[in-house]
Amino acid sequence: MTSTDLIMTVVSIKLILGVIFLSLATLGSIKFPDFFTRMAAISKASTLGLVLMSSAVGWYFALVQNDWLSFAKALFLVVFVFAASPVAAHLLGRGAYK
Repeated sequence: MTSTDLIMTVVSIKLILGVIFLSLATLGSIKFPDFFTRMAAISKASTLGLVLMSSAVGWYFALVQNDWLSFAKALFLVVFVFAASPVAAHLLGRGAYK
């Protein structure tokens, strides 16, 4: 097993986990009874799923394709999602509460 095979295995696992978490976010938006529990499920699970998938894409481009600019873009996306998702969920919750 070469290093490229190992990297591709890790990237594939991260992509699959990201899809699972995004699917759980979708399921939570359908199954939970009220707005606040739906919002919590969607914001947490979709953030984790998107971070897993974009970090897998960044790893692939940086380590396999040797494209560090795409890695930087994926890293910027991860930082932006971590900063924006909790704020957006908080504002939605405050708006629904009032």
